[in-house]
Amino acid sequence: MKTTTHYEIGDELAPRRAVKDIQEYLENPLAFNEMIRMAESGASFEDLASWWGFAGVEGYPVRAFYFLYSPNPDKEQVVL
Repeated sequence: MKTTTHYEIGDELAPRRAVKDIQEYLENPLAFNEMIRMAESGASFEDLASWWGFAGVEGYPVRAFYFLYSPNPDKEQVVL
């Protein structure tokens, strides 16, 4: 996901904005919902990052998605 969007560190809405950017980029609600199910089932950050990489999404939006949807996010992987 090539983007010029910059997310402010410390902005509590930044993770939600990043995930909204993913939704707009994908334009496919089924794929997005499948990734939510994967995260909620406890997939690791590495697994999610790999799948998002296939979709062309990398960086902060992936970390924000993991933080918001994983039931027990690994705090070392998520620096918001």
